[in-house]
Amino acid sequence: MANIELVVKFGDSETLIYQKGKGIVCREPSKVAFSKKGKRVFLEEIGQKAKDLIGKTDGSIWIESPFSNSAIEDLDLAQLYFTKLIENYVDKKLGNKMFVVFLLNCALTAEEKRQYEILAINCGIRKYTFAPCLIADLLGADVDINDINGKMVVNIGADSTELALVSNGSIVSGYSIELGGNVLDKEISNYLYREYNVIVNEVTAEQIKKELGSLYPSDISSVNFVGYDALTRASKNNTILAKELYNIFSVFYDKICEGILIFLNQLTPEFVNDVTISGILLTGGNSKVTGIEGYMKAKLHINVYTPYDMYLNYAIASKKLLEDKNQLKKIVNKN
Repeated sequence: MANIELVVKFGDSETLIYQKGKGIVCREPSKVAFSKKGKRVFLEEIGQKAKDLIGKTDGSIWIESPFSNSAIEDLDLAQLYFTKLIENYVDKKLGNKMFVVFLLNCALTAEEKRQYEILAINCGIRKYTFAPCLIADLLGADVDINDINGKMVVNIGADSTELALVSNGSIVSGYSIELGGNVLDKEISNYLYREYNVIVNEVTAEQIKKELGSLYPSDISSVNFVGYDALTRASKNNTILAKELYNIFSVFYDKICEGILIFLNQLTPEFVNDVTISGILLTGGNSKVTGIEGYMKAKLHINVYTPYDMYLNYAIASKKLLEDKNQLKKIVNKN
């Protein structure tokens, strides 16, 4: 029996680690700050400390994510990042006594999954397995994944959006859209430059998205932010209203709805009927926009619901996966 049991989810924007008996022990941005000397890479900071350095370093330090579309983009950076996370939040010395469940996107290829195997082994972890993120999302929402009636889940991540229909413990059909919340960040940055003549970094754009994201066209919520005047490069304080960004959010979520409709059209009438009855679980960091449930229900004519707390959802799912090894084995074998 492993001494330490973990569930790890490497998101494009955030990494989560759940430890059995302790709960969520790590919640860090998927960022690495590093420098180079010849071919050697030197770790400077990881997680939030690395993200805080964006726009505040000279050309000798880079800040990147080791992941893209939930695949490992840079194995060396991913290894530095994960090793440091284990050291900081768990115990590096116990790597060979850990059992780790990696939650992965169902769209990953066999070669991309192989990269996660190499990552685990290089970090000293010998006991590990893989489970689909989308099934974990349903488990966390207390959905019966073993029901023969189809259950649909949509996860709107940073780089992409994943959709799946789950029945009898397995993913019957999966679909990935190359459209994620990073698109919103870029569109917000472009809008601020176009309308306010202000330049903001990705951190500020993301914060505006989180605070002002709304699908109500007359939402007058506001947020203050600091950017740089495009001409003078002087620091500039500004205020923006949620309704100014409505078109950006509505166009984005309209595209998500179009992808969902395409997916539904590929299902059997029986499964479509199941989804119509049970609704669609909407998860991911970009599912918490104000008014999203009503907006998407009006577009799809199907009930859409989001977890009350996505971190609680992750914790519940992780607890279930680690406590019921028989169910975990079935999920792994079927998917």
